[in-house]
Amino acid sequence: MRAPGLASPGTTNPNLVSYIDILPTFLDWAGHPEMPSEAGYIQRRGRSILPVLSCPAPQTGWDTVFGSHTFHEITNYWPTRYMRNRRFKYHRNVCWKLDFPFAMDLYASLSWEGMRNSCNDGDDKSPMIGPRKLKDYICRPPEELYDLESDPQEVDNLAVRPEYGDTLRSMRHALEEWQKETGDLWLWRDGAPVMRYLSSSYAREGLCIPDRFDFDVDKPRTDGAPRYDLL
Repeated sequence: MRAPGLASPGTTNPNLVSYIDILPTFLDWAGHPEMPSEAGYIQRRGRSILPVLSCPAPQTGWDTVFGSHTFHEITNYWPTRYMRNRRFKYHRNVCWKLDFPFAMDLYASLSWEGMRNSCNDGDDKSPMIGPRKLKDYICRPPEELYDLESDPQEVDNLAVRPEYGDTLRSMRHALEEWQKETGDLWLWRDGAPVMRYLSSSYAREGLCIPDRFDFDVDKPRTDGAPRYDLL
């Protein structure tokens, strides 16, 4: 980023910023750091990055970012929510049972045609997309956790490793708190949108939702299952 008069050339900045910080930064740059959204509209999120622009060292409060993806080209529906800090990145893939979709231009590309035809059906060798197996690219698990220091291409999913359980639970909790704060309708439990039921009349009348991501068709009963707190 080039910012004459504001940032020193050649500065390597370790602080984490997000796309939602762009507009607040532009407003701050233009002399309107406290300019709110118009009345009646959802207030903007994000913050100006100008205060940390020239900082070569990590700053308190700039070590975490959150993000979301739901649609691409309307038909490519694959909602995921993520959180990352300076070392780890966590994904909660909401509709993970769906195949990961392709944008039209990628599906129609000669590169994709070459990748999918690089091996014969039945071969022990798997077609690859970069360093990742094609199957792992298309079929993704409900949760992903990556060590960005040792695995910047996000190939080795640590969510299945017990030794990373504390990191997984901590980042899962932080992400869900962010989803509640932003009113995210894709915070799901038992296949249901939790935000529709939090503190609702249904919850006050005793609605109980099992504390599990997906509805289990093989074990649909709610009695005996851990409960998600809706109040």
